[in-house]
Amino acid sequence: MYSELDACRKVTENTTENISENKRIIREFVAAVNHQDWEKLAQVVSPDFVRHSSAAGQPGIKSRDGLIEFLSNEFTVFPDAHETIEDLMAIG
Repeated sequence: MYSELDACRKVTENTTENISENKRIIREFVAAVNHQDWEKLAQVVSPDFVRHSSAAGQPGIKSRDGLIEFLSNEFTVFPDAHETIEDLMAIG
């Protein structure tokens, strides 16, 4: 019989798996940006991506392609840019 304890264990296992997967995705995202690997970035980011913040009054980004275009342009302005993950939390 499936008990509440079994259910709690399953949720905990899934949560741990989800946390690890979410961290992996973020690491892949940052690596793709740093290497300007737009093909890899396209594999990691959803086509309907929306960036809810905007820089210097620029319109928001409303798609994966828009994000790739934005980041590509950023490297034109800042060719030696490099993102670093200092802390990565994915709990709760």
